[in-house]
Amino acid sequence: MTNDGISASDRAELATLLAAYAAEDENNDLQFDDPGGDAVNLARRLIELGWTELDMTEATMEWDRDLQSEWLNEAADAGVINMDLGDETITYSFLLTWNPKRWVIGDDEYADNVQAAANGGFAGNWSVRVRRSGIEPGDIAYLFRQDSERGIVASGVFTSGIYEGASFDDFKGNAFYADVNWTSWLPIDDRLPEEILETEVSGVTWKRLQGSGIAVNDESVDA
Repeated sequence: MTNDGISASDRAELATLLAAYAAEDENNDLQFDDPGGDAVNLARRLIELGWTELDMTEATMEWDRDLQSEWLNEAADAGVINMDLGDETITYSFLLTWNPKRWVIGDDEYADNVQAAANGGFAGNWSVRVRRSGIEPGDIAYLFRQDSERGIVASGVFTSGIYEGASFDDFKGNAFYADVNWTSWLPIDDRLPEEILETEVSGVTWKRLQGSGIAVNDESVDA
């Protein structure tokens, strides 16, 4: 993962906490009985940073979606974080990109998408070019328009994991996709513009997005 919405300083702090816990507990037991311990500190910082997905390995621990979910549920049960997760599934958010010069959506089709989303949503799919795993049904998709009139123009919910299919453009070979139920598709003039995203959503290089499938902290992103 090249960009997950966490600042470099926060990521370094989490890496230090994760390494300290892994070194302390080689069996990776979920121990939250020490209120000042590494496990509690790590869980609390994860909550403060919005449960952002981490793809990293420190010491003896590999941190992934399943382990993070297990940790947060256990921490909630132990009462060290103020969050009752119950059986709730943790979801993550990802940026998908659209370059209208490479994938043309005509005015009529675009207007149909706006109407279909307003009427309850519609099914589609999109390329996740830089990602091969990590997206699950229920995760959130945000569509960012590149080139001119840049900004987020649509959002929805992923209804599949990532799968391989024929390339949508002139690139040779196959591409990778995920299915999306689009529940919001905005007129271009109503987009969430890049200028606001740059000031409100940190950790994303909005002017130099490298492709679809970038994880993002979605607290300030609302299409």
